[in-house]
Amino acid sequence: MKQPFVTAWFRVVRVALFTWLTVIMSVGAAQAETEFYALNDVIMHNNYNGQEGQMTGTFSWTYDSGEFGDGVGTFSELFIPWLDPDDYALLVITFDIGNSIEFTRGGISGHDAGIDITLFLEQALTPTGSTLIDLSRSKFDIGGNSFIYGLFTDGSISSVADGDLNGDGLVNAADALLSIRILTGQLTPTQDQIYHGDVAPLVNGIPAPDGLFMLSDALVIQRKALGLISF
Repeated sequence: MKQPFVTAWFRVVRVALFTWLTVIMSVGAAQAETEFYALNDVIMHNNYNGQEGQMTGTFSWTYDSGEFGDGVGTFSELFIPWLDPDDYALLVITFDIGNSIEFTRGGISGHDAGIDITLFLEQALTPTGSTLIDLSRSKFDIGGNSFIYGLFTDGSISSVADGDLNGDGLVNAADALLSIRILTGQLTPTQDQIYHGDVAPLVNGIPAPDGLFMLSDALVIQRKALGLISF
């Protein structure tokens, strides 16, 4: 008489266990990844007086594995010509990683109608790719008073190596160990590891890859793992 009850109980336990494992696996699958990008030779031309200035910056893009388009962007460094230091804290930066990056600020006085800068991309960014700035559509208006406005005459956005050799979104002792194993010939690196590991030399604190993985790259990774540098 107890057999049906015992069988049903085991079925409940099995279903519960399967559900628990499914949840655990789905959580594990949603591992966050982070890529880094730099603005390269982004030149702004002021139509009012013909002056030019260079916009510079680096930003990160964090997303769940397999969902690159649905991420969050954050600038770690940013310089925009003609902006006052106080403007940066008020900027709202909107990322459409497949199309554009927009920088806006509302007006603060009758003589300052706000900031509107849009960098349109010629093609969507990818984890290891780059794109030219779409010069035909990208534009800026700073102040809204017809004194600082115009178009972009040059520029691109490229991905930056980060030292994350095992692809877990972090740079720590595990990556430092992998760099030593690659350097000493104990491990043959994948193309992805070569890309992420080519972090030297550093130019103004940002990797300037030279296409090689050498001792200098391993040292940079170790220093980043120790928290001595960041990029």
